[in-house]
Amino acid sequence: MTQAQPPNDTFAGAIPIIIPVQGATSPQFTLPFTTDGTTDSGQDNVGCSASGNDQFFTWTATELTLTFTSLNPGSPGIAIYDAVSGTQISCSNTFVTNALQSGWALGDNLVIQIYDFNGSSADVAFDLFTIPCPALAV
Repeated sequence: MTQAQPPNDTFAGAIPIIIPVQGATSPQFTLPFTTDGTTDSGQDNVGCSASGNDQFFTWTATELTLTFTSLNPGSPGIAIYDAVSGTQISCSNTFVTNALQSGWALGDNLVIQIYDFNGSSADVAFDLFTIPCPALAV
C-alpha cells in the first residue's frame, strides 16, 4: 500500500512551523520520512548538496538569524526561500553544526525546505532556532 504524501511535500503546500528562541526550549525536530510518505519534490537548492526527500514549512521572520544543526537519523540539509518570489536566500549542507542562516528582513514571509541529502527514506532530525537580536544600549 502506498503512503499518502504529507501536505507539505511541495513548496506550494508548505505549512507553518514554530521555531523556538535559542535557549528557550529544546529546538530538536524529527520528521518521520520513513512512514509519512515524503517524496523528493524536485525543488533543488543552489549552492548546497542536492536535495532528496523533502518537506516545506512557512515562517514569518521574527529574527534576522536562524541556526541549523543536522542530527541523526538521516542527513538533513536546509534551504530558505522568499515565499513570494521563490528566490533562494540561504542554505546549508548536511553534517553542519550551528550553521547560521540569514539574508532576510524582519517580517519577511519565508519557506524553509528540510531535505535528506541521501535521498533515502530515512527519518531526519535537526535543531533549528532563532537567535534574538542584541538589545540596543540606551
